[in-house]
Amino acid sequence: PWPLRAMSQLPRLHVWLLRYEVTQAGTLPPLPTTALHGALARALHEEACVAPARPSCRGCPAQPTCTYPTLFEPYHTALPRLRDLGVTTELPRPLVISPDEPFLPTGQSSVPVQSGEIVTFRLTAMDEVWQHWNFLRRALERAGRRGVGPRDARAHLRLIDVQPIPNSPPTADSVEVTLRFVTPLRVKHRGQISSEVDAQLLLEAILRRAHLLAQLNGKAWEPDDDVARLAASLESVADLRVVRLGRYSGRQERWMLWPGLVGTVRLRGAAVAALLPLLHFGSLAQIGKATTFGFGRYELEVAKKTSAQRKGIVAQVQAGG
Repeated sequence: PWPLRAMSQLPRLHVWLLRYEVTQAGTLPPLPTTALHGALARALHEEACVAPARPSCRGCPAQPTCTYPTLFEPYHTALPRLRDLGVTTELPRPLVISPDEPFLPTGQSSVPVQSGEIVTFRLTAMDEVWQHWNFLRRALERAGRRGVGPRDARAHLRLIDVQPIPNSPPTADSVEVTLRFVTPLRVKHRGQISSEVDAQLLLEAILRRAHLLAQLNGKAWEPDDDVARLAASLESVADLRVVRLGRYSGRQERWMLWPGLVGTVRLRGAAVAALLPLLHFGSLAQIGKATTFGFGRYELEVAKKTSAQRKGIVAQVQAGG
C-alpha cells in the first residue's frame, strides 16, 4: 500500500504546455526560463497591480488577494510556518516554468532563435492559480511581446497556444525507475549544493518540496516515516554531470553562475512501486533550489516488471522476506 497516509492532502498540480512563435530573432539564455521568469513577473505586476505607485506589495490592503503577490511574492503570514523547512525570506511560488524540448540546457552557451521558430515551455501550478488565470495569460502574452533575453538581443515572442498536459501518476508494477534531469538539479546536502545524489537525498528533496507547497496551500501535511525506510532500501545508480548556467539578476544587478546536475538517476528495488506517486509529484513540482527559475525538473521513465521479477517478489513475500 502507498505509505503516505496524507497523500490525498497534497496540493493538486496542473500542467500546461506553452507554445510561442518567435516574431523577432534574438538570443535566449542557456536556461531560457531564467529570463522568462523576470519578464513574466514584470508583466504580471503591470497587469494586476492596483497601486503601482507603492514601492512594494508589503502593507498594501490588496496584498492578500492580488494576483501578483499571490503568484510571485506570496503573502508573508505563511512564513513562520515554514522556518523549520529552511525558508527564511522568500516563500515558494505556487507556479514554476521550465523549458521544453528542444530548448533544454546543455551548457553555458546562449541559444539563438530565428523568426518563425517555435519555443515551448512547461507551466506547472497549484489549484489556486486558476483564480488568477486571466491575469496570468495576459501577462504571458505581454512578456513575450516585450521580449525575453539580453537587452541587446531580445527574442520577441507571440503566445500561440496553451494546452493542458495530462499528468495522472503512473500505476506500473515496477521495480525500476529512471529520473532524467532535463534542467539542472541544485539540491543541498549539509549546507552545500551537492555534486552527488542518491535515493535518500532525492526523496528528502521531494518530501521537502511537497511539504512546502502543502503549507503554502494552507494544508497540514506530514509524510509517513515509512518513506525514509523505503528510500533507504533502494539501489541508486547516478549518471550525472555538472553544468554551470549563468543568469543576470536584475535585482542584484550582476551575473550569477549557478552549477547544477543534469543526467539520470536510476532507482531499483521492491519499494519503487510504492514510491511512484511521490516520484511523480516531484517530476511535476520540480525539486531543489531555484525551481522558480526552471531548475530541478526531471522526467520519470518507469520500467515494467518482467515475469521473472514478479515471481521473485512473490517468492520473497511468501518466505516472509
